[in-house]
Amino acid sequence: MTLPVIFHDLAEGRASGSDDALYVGRSTVLRTALDMAAHSFVLAHNHPSGDPTPTREDEAMTLQLRHLGSELHVPLTAHVIVTPSGRYAAVHE
Repeated sequence: MTLPVIFHDLAEGRASGSDDALYVGRSTVLRTALDMAAHSFVLAHNHPSGDPTPTREDEAMTLQLRHLGSELHVPLTAHVIVTPSGRYAAVHE
């Protein structure tokens, strides 16, 4: 069985931030996955700086979403950071 893949821009109207940072709450991420009746989800975001190295905040969010997603039966299967040059990194794979 093939499951559909749906891309959703969480930042659209649901994020706050500044020129160099954007915050999307864990509840927003999980609510979106639940609203879409997802079986699991992948989180992806960019680092415009060109350095795909996960920040402490990236690592903390990944751990929290893995735990909360499991509890809600909609697991986080991957968290990927991409850069404009095409470099990427996985957080806690």
